[in-house]
Amino acid sequence: MRKTFNIRGIIIGEGKPKIIVPIIEKDEVSIIEKANSMVHFPIDVVEWRADAFGDVFDPQKSMAVLRALRDIFPNKILIFSFRIQKEGGEREISSEAYTQLNQIAAESGVVDMVDVALISCSDVAADNISRIHKAGVLVMGSYHNFAGTPEKAVLIRTLMKMQEMGADVSKIAVMPNTADDLLTLLNATYETASKYGDKPIVTTAMSPAGLLSRLAGEIFGSSMTYGAIGEATAPGQISVELLDDVLNLLHGDHNKFRL
Repeated sequence: MRKTFNIRGIIIGEGKPKIIVPIIEKDEVSIIEKANSMVHFPIDVVEWRADAFGDVFDPQKSMAVLRALRDIFPNKILIFSFRIQKEGGEREISSEAYTQLNQIAAESGVVDMVDVALISCSDVAADNISRIHKAGVLVMGSYHNFAGTPEKAVLIRTLMKMQEMGADVSKIAVMPNTADDLLTLLNATYETASKYGDKPIVTTAMSPAGLLSRLAGEIFGSSMTYGAIGEATAPGQISVELLDDVLNLLHGDHNKFRL
């Protein structure tokens, strides 16, 4: 049976996929403005993409942002994420600085989960996981491939490897170039969730053609999905209102359907 995580009353790994909205802004004022604009939307998880923040390497300024986000979202799951440049992030970072930054976030007392690029940063993955878990925070292992979609066996091995390394939630985002690529991702998601994995997984196809992967997670086994408030932050994202409507419809909550 797959493990679930109850965070602030939100259960990851059960029921409808939980809606994540990233905040990717360059300064504290813009971050706070974006956060305040999100409070009345149907979201479950806020991901702060700290790699976009100009003062991210100033611990005091980063902590101020984290505390402000927690004040704005007291009942939402908060993910700290420094996306490395190799996987679509805004800037370069050394392995040492990456590990230290993730530890600072984990020890902040306000973050629920830290995203770690376990595959691309395999040399420091174990150290990151150990430090984050020691702080009592969950690890989201992640892998982003903007070039294409690996074969099903590779996708399954990647998800399982992240679980075996110690990730509490494992996430893969790929770029589908054909309908076959989308089917490959959905197949890998279903097989991992139903046959191999025992922890929540998240899979996304990053293109308009991959929209189905964002909507049908509950059917195939993906436990979280990304939506947009305002401008989309990745190819294929749709508004959280529409996303929530479709998730409710697929879940059978027809009385919650807005349209």
